[in-house]
Amino acid sequence: MTTLFETIKKHLLYDSALNYTVSKIESFVALHNHYRSTMENLIGFSENLGGYFKTILPDAMNDLKNGGYYTYYFGKTRRWDGFMWLNYQTARLKTTGHYKGDCGTNTCANMGLYKAAGIPPLSIQRSSVEHYELTHNFPGYYDMLLNKWYAYQAFPRGDVDLHIYFHKYFPHHWIIDTEIKYTEELIYSSLYQGETVRAIRAENFLSQGIHPDLMESLVVSDKTHIQGFIFNDESAPSLIPDKDKDGLCDSHELELSTNPEK
Repeated sequence: MTTLFETIKKHLLYDSALNYTVSKIESFVALHNHYRSTMENLIGFSENLGGYFKTILPDAMNDLKNGGYYTYYFGKTRRWDGFMWLNYQTARLKTTGHYKGDCGTNTCANMGLYKAAGIPPLSIQRSSVEHYELTHNFPGYYDMLLNKWYAYQAFPRGDVDLHIYFHKYFPHHWIIDTEIKYTEELIYSSLYQGETVRAIRAENFLSQGIHPDLMESLVVSDKTHIQGFIFNDESAPSLIPDKDKDGLCDSHELELSTNPEK
C-alpha cells in the first residue's frame, strides 16, 4: 500500500472532486499498462479482432519463448498468463514504470489506487459468447456523497445479451468455488454473482448507480440466484425516466428531494 500511496502523490492522482480523482486514476493505469493476456486470448484476439492484437502477438510470442510468461514468485515458478497479483504488479510499476497484463490487471491496479485514494473499489465482469470483443473486466467505485456505486468506463452499445457479474469478497482462497456456473439467465459461484441482461439495460443500471443495499446483498447473500433480483424494470430500465429533461433521472431527483417534474 505504501507504493500505491506514493503513486497517488507522485502523479497527482488525487483531486477534491471524486469524479476527477477516478478519471485521473483510470487514465494513469491505461497509460502505464504493457498489454499482455493469456496466449490463448491473444491468438483469439489476433484472429478475430486483428489490428492492435495482431501487432503485439509476435512480441508476446517472443516473451513466451524467452520465459517472459513465467516468473519465480512466492517460492515457485508460476505461469503468469494473467499477471493479476497486485503486489507483483505494484513492484513492476515501481521498477519498470508500467503494469503488465490485460483488463483484469487494469482492474486490480485501478482498485488498488482507488483504495489508496480513499475510494471503495469494486470489480465487475461482462462477457458475451456471441460477441468476443464485448467481454471485459472493469472497476467500479463508491461515491460517498451520492451513496451509490458507479463505473467510470464507457459501456458498449448494441442490442445484445451480456452476462454481467460482480466479484464477491471471500474469506479465504481455500474455501471458494472458482468454477462459474451458467444457466440461461443466471451466473453464480462462490466468487461471482450475476445475471444475463440486454446491454442497454446494463448501461442504464450502472449509470443510475447501484444502491448500497443491493451491493451488500450481492456480496453476502444468495438472493442473486433469483432472476430479476439484480436487473429489473426499476433498477435496469430500457429507458431511464427524466420527465423534466434536465439530465438527472427521476429516481435520483427523488433521492435529492427535488421535483422530477420541474
